Amino acid sequence: MTLSLSTTATTAAALLACTIALHAVETRNGNNGFETAWIWWPLVGHAPLLRNLSLYWTRITANGRRSAANVNVLGAGLALASATAVKWALVSARASLAPSWPKRWQALMGQNALSVVADPRRHRTLRALMAQGVGSEALARCLPQMRSNVRALLHQLVDQSRASKTSARIHETAKGFTFNAILLFVYGSREKDVDVMRRHLPQFETWTFGLVDTFIPVWMNGPHCWALKAKERVAHDVRAIIASRRASVAHPTTSTDTSNQPIVLPATDALQRLLAATNAQGDHLTEAELLDNLWLLVFAGTDTTAAALASAVHCFARALRPDERAALEAEVMHGWAADGSLTCAELAGLPVLDAFVREVLRLHPPVANVDRIVGVNGGVEFLDERWLNEGQVVKVAVGALGYDPGVFEDPSVFRLGRFLGEARKFEGACAYAPFSAGARQCLGMQLAKLEIKVFMFEMIQSFTLTADAKPSVQGWLPIEFMDPYVTLEPRVEN
Repeated sequence: MTLSLSTTATTAAALLACTIALHAVETRNGNNGFETAWIWWPLVGHAPLLRNLSLYWTRITANGRRSAANVNVLGAGLALASATAVKWALVSARASLAPSWPKRWQALMGQNALSVVADPRRHRTLRALMAQGVGSEALARCLPQMRSNVRALLHQLVDQSRASKTSARIHETAKGFTFNAILLFVYGSREKDVDVMRRHLPQFETWTFGLVDTFIPVWMNGPHCWALKAKERVAHDVRAIIASRRASVAHPTTSTDTSNQPIVLPATDALQRLLAATNAQGDHLTEAELLDNLWLLVFAGTDTTAAALASAVHCFARALRPDERAALEAEVMHGWAADGSLTCAELAGLPVLDAFVREVLRLHPPVANVDRIVGVNGGVEFLDERWLNEGQVVKVAVGALGYDPGVFEDPSVFRLGRFLGEARKFEGACAYAPFSAGARQCLGMQLAKLEIKVFMFEMIQSFTLTADAKPSVQGWLPIEFMDPYVTLEPRVEN
């Protein structure tokens, strides 16, 4: 079964509203000594990305509250919005706080996914093994493929816009790019593997839709059941790819090889590196661990980054001052090799583009909130010496950090200069954490930032962009998504 946003938004909104209400009934803050902040906001995108984070930050910290307040949105919890409180939750007290997910979400992500594994020691081992597959070398390998894919998709968008005589909408193109980018990153050493996985985009969409169903009984075969079946169909092909990769490494593949030694394929893409990953104790990733975390990489690298990309295009078209836009275009347009080549190091060395991406992520973070739960017997002491009991849900509002006026002057205003030169000094203190922080920081952070930079670099270098008068935020409450209307035209070479 396949789903599209246009045909399922109303159903998704209804399911999500019921989910929020039921989860709120099921969870309670109890008498924990903190005040309550009454908050509501809509959701953005297919994944739960929060709009109006400025209001969220203001409500939590109102009336002199600087650390935390009880909230009852998406279930009850103690919301943390100050840098000090966030650092306590994600760094200082991380061993006492475990991930908190609805049970059905845990089933959809898998018990071996990094975002689900609660035991700190196992999480540390698993993360170290996964990190061997997602490093800078794997990113550099897929950069040329990512650039080519962006140009092809943007030219296709221009053709579609011209044919329909309407403005172009960015979100679907951004989603197509991020989906392709993660597949190229993970499977890109073998084109046939990428082709197999690319055909599964409808399965990923069905799985994502399943996240809104946390209450329909299994016997009714609702979206949760569809999602589990979709995931298993994808897993079947991933198992076959893994088996083929392992066989290629373990056995000679040509009759001319007489050494009787295994032929080792170059560990180029992320999957090949993950298959070879090991540690000092000789641990390797099991097939179950690979399946759950490859799935997590694709999910985390598709919808969330697509939402951030659409926000980046919105900010480029509508939020940049003329002098800021001119500086960004000048940096991207000039001084490149005649053959058009580009390395990750060169892309990382563009300070204006880097500052633009960081400011976009401050205003429109891919992760707005992460839930934790006090998992130790007897509870844990909070910053102000109050005690949080075992089972207390803690909502770490990492996305709201960017709206703290004590750190960012006029936080609702887009300012490119915030992240240039000395202005970046606040980043090391958990005052800016769009991908969370600490031991559970998003493992795909560097890939996501590379995707945004590549997309914007290619768009600015090869196209002119004009914003449409239509609003960028589309959809219906409580589900909304950033999808700016723009006019794209290929640049004319002088």
